[in-house]
Amino acid sequence: MLKITISMKNFLVKQLIIAPLLLCLCLAVCGQEEEMTAEKMLAIFSMKFEIAAPDATFTATEQGWEEETTRAKLVCSALPAPYERVLADFMEITMPDDIKLISKDTMSVNGLAGYLMVTEATPPADEPEQEHFYGIMYIRSWDKLSTLNINAVYPKSQHERLYQKMLATFATVRKKED
Repeated sequence: MLKITISMKNFLVKQLIIAPLLLCLCLAVCGQEEEMTAEKMLAIFSMKFEIAAPDATFTATEQGWEEETTRAKLVCSALPAPYERVLADFMEITMPDDIKLISKDTMSVNGLAGYLMVTEATPPADEPEQEHFYGIMYIRSWDKLSTLNINAVYPKSQHERLYQKMLATFATVRKKED
């Protein structure tokens, strides 16, 4: 089992990087893929995606969307490993003590099968003013050599308002054309 420990003062920063970090762990096995070269890996990492805003309260960022008032974020990227490999690594992840697994299951978006994990992050004891945050991590195959990775983070108090909106945006992902 893989165990990740991140010690950070800023709770929100921790929540924003934990999901992509967990999924990037698949890179350790990328060297085992005969077809994956360093050049191909860099090309996949540099892919840019368009994704619809969850609603009009969000403003665009380089990788997705952010709602300033709640600090909710939505980002999309690609990982340089086949979906099956990323999914296998994803299943081996052990969450840090301050992140509780709420649910995990397969999910289809626009007829494409993927895997969804929902987590709840507890703020550290020394930041009692911080709210609990939910994280949504969704992966699905992009092509033979890469996996689409969509991550959303939002305050627990916004779950009723944002959860379905975040999921709906997953179906809107398109690769940006240069």
